[in-house]
Amino acid sequence: MPTRTLYVSAEDEAVWRSAQDAEGEGSLSKVVTTALTEYLNSRTPEHDDDLQDERRLADRELLAVIRGLIRRHGVHDTSWAFGYALYQEGKARSMAGVKGRRTLGSQGRKAAAKKAVDTKGVDGRQRAARKAAATRKARVRN
Repeated sequence: MPTRTLYVSAEDEAVWRSAQDAEGEGSLSKVVTTALTEYLNSRTPEHDDDLQDERRLADRELLAVIRGLIRRHGVHDTSWAFGYALYQEGKARSMAGVKGRRTLGSQGRKAAAKKAVDTKGVDGRQRAARKAAATRKARVRN
């Protein structure tokens, strides 16, 4: 019989242990094989063709919008706006943005305050408190 090795991340280990406990004396290979079979059966070629058709239709609609923008505003302005939109999207998805969104809420503020205490001392706590207050005010305004 062929052998396969699966490496399980630390956060997924609990799921694997639960599956192993539910399986009892049996092997997990049957559970994994069944799950993979169901997954592969759900990805039928017809389903993929439907997705391709939807993508082609969406691409045509998007191209029509872009052509309209170019006709109305010219290539230079449209390309500038497109570049700026890409920049803004990248900025929103940057790690700083992601980290900022994660630290909202009481748990995040507590974690940030703890980090400030551990790494920056009294001045760091004061800066973190001012920043948290500004964040709360900004969230209230929005």
